[in-house]
Amino acid sequence: MIITEQAIDCLRARVGEPQAGPMRGVRLASTDSLAGYSRGIGDLNLLYRDEGYAQSSRWRGLIGHPTFLRYVGDGEGHLAVSEGDVSDPLAGAAGAYAGIAMTFFRPVRPGERFRVRGGLANLEVREREDGRRSVHETNDTVIWTSEGRLVGVISERRIRSERRASPTLDRFASLDLSHVYEPDELAEIDAEYLQEHVQGSRPRWYEDVTVGDEAPPLIKGPWTTSTYLTFVGGAGLHASRFHYSHSEAVRIRRTNPAAFPRDELGIPVTEAAIHHDAFAARRVGLPAPVESGPERIAAMSHAVTNWMGDDAFLYRFAVSLRGFVFHGDLYRIACSVADKRLTERGCEVDLRLQATNQRHESVAAGSATVLVPSRSDGLPEVPVEHSQPVSIFDDRTT
Repeated sequence: MIITEQAIDCLRARVGEPQAGPMRGVRLASTDSLAGYSRGIGDLNLLYRDEGYAQSSRWRGLIGHPTFLRYVGDGEGHLAVSEGDVSDPLAGAAGAYAGIAMTFFRPVRPGERFRVRGGLANLEVREREDGRRSVHETNDTVIWTSEGRLVGVISERRIRSERRASPTLDRFASLDLSHVYEPDELAEIDAEYLQEHVQGSRPRWYEDVTVGDEAPPLIKGPWTTSTYLTFVGGAGLHASRFHYSHSEAVRIRRTNPAAFPRDELGIPVTEAAIHHDAFAARRVGLPAPVESGPERIAAMSHAVTNWMGDDAFLYRFAVSLRGFVFHGDLYRIACSVADKRLTERGCEVDLRLQATNQRHESVAAGSATVLVPSRSDGLPEVPVEHSQPVSIFDDRTT
């Protein structure tokens, strides 16, 4: 598939235009959806999953895990035109989810409904080393409660590139995925999980934080297709807009045929099957099913919530994805303090995040800014006030 100037011009014309589309996300936050997401990503912190525990926290009730915000919506729009959409000027181009940046102004609470406005915010065309052209898309979404309270803004990056005519496994020729875990190895992994540190109800005092501090690494994996299904169960079927079945699948497939390639039995299946089906993965040149990008992003946020404790508030969070996590891979997330300072928002701590797999390869890098409590100034103020527009899709009147 060749990316033409006409296609690029058509896509560029959409920059700044709110994109209407299928229903996106959870329209009503509930205790079940909030707790279910936390279970789906494997976060043990009771603040996000136990109402009784959360009642005794500063929040006086259950709140959503920060990255739950990615899955809320109002049914009126979505971030981007997905690969295979008939209205997509780059239909047929390969797509890769590259990363995310999130800014939070208040937590999500049970009973809240949402208003969402977003679309294509920026477009950059690049020439790859192999001569193929790629398009780097940035898609923004601004989220408010239905009462107009600003909840957060999300900026997601995706890379679209000219697809090879016949994807092959050549680039993974040196990759050995045949490792079989022995019982002793699994016992060591289990022990690491059982020692996971959750700051929880113990305050992370600003005065006690030192630049260079390191949290115990957070382990994730070995990743399996069951891990993906658990994540989708927690995030909801809107984790991929192409998870449909039976009558609904037929109707969606008729409008987006390219998003449902045929499997080895000739049956149309969702393009998201690369995360749980070996044939689907090999069809696009992958040697095995791969973890989805949003899973890894949730894992990185889990490392932050483990460190910060219940009294703190995650203000900014960003992740860049690197490479693939294949079936059987595991990785550990290192979290360290990069900086601390006093600002108009309060006591801020910057964290540096790095995820590394068992082959010592980086699979993600990230950062976070956390508002933490202070012995002298008390709890950080939430909601975080922000009067200026947070995105070109922020239509608040000032």
